[in-house]
Amino acid sequence: MSNSGELRAAVAQCTVAIGIDAKATKAYFIRCQAHGKMKLFEEAIDDVKNAIKLDPQNKSLLSEF
Repeated sequence: MSNSGELRAAVAQCTVAIGIDAKATKAYFIRCQAHGKMKLFEEAIDDVKNAIKLDPQNKSLLSEF
C-alpha cells in the first residue's frame, strides 16, 4: 500500500468487510493502518479502539494504539 489510491481501496474494502461482519477485527486493524498512512489520525484511532474492544488481549492492537 504505497499510493493513495491503494490506501483508499483498502479503506473501502475493509469498510465493506466490517459492514458484513461487525466483529472483523483484522479489517478494523488494516483500515486503521491505511487511515494512519493517509494522515487521517482520528479515523485511525477510532478503528484501533473498535478493534481493541473486540479483542482486548491482542498485543498488536495495543501497540498500534
